[in-house]
Amino acid sequence: MKLLSTVKNKIHKWRELRFLRKHGCVSWDMYNRLYDPDYNARARVVRDFYHGYPYWHVFDNYNHFCYEILADYGPGGFFHGFHRMQAWCNDNIKHKFRIDGLRLFKIENEWHINELGGGDRIVFAFENERDYAWFMLKWS
Repeated sequence: MKLLSTVKNKIHKWRELRFLRKHGCVSWDMYNRLYDPDYNARARVVRDFYHGYPYWHVFDNYNHFCYEILADYGPGGFFHGFHRMQAWCNDNIKHKFRIDGLRLFKIENEWHINELGGGDRIVFAFENERDYAWFMLKWS
């Protein structure tokens, strides 16, 4: 009986890995991020980019904590402030949220996405108003 359950588990795991590989992903977190129905990767305006996330914030001040380098690992990379903010969100946010680095510029109080111009900004988007308020109280 144990052999049968082991074989079933291995087949189930193999099917999951095959499905993920077919979609170009290595984990379910990556799959859920890439195939999230609440954002539109082809949008040109941040409001349309996060159409399923009504609450989002663009950190446009480069002196903010999220852009600070907290640790330098040499060839291994940097640990920025937004990494600590992401860890805080993983622990405290109860609903869905996204963190993206986008190249943006602002025209008449509207953030536009442009890969050729603009500046690199970090955007936090939230599905729930309470999570957004909690985040803003902590990190703004």
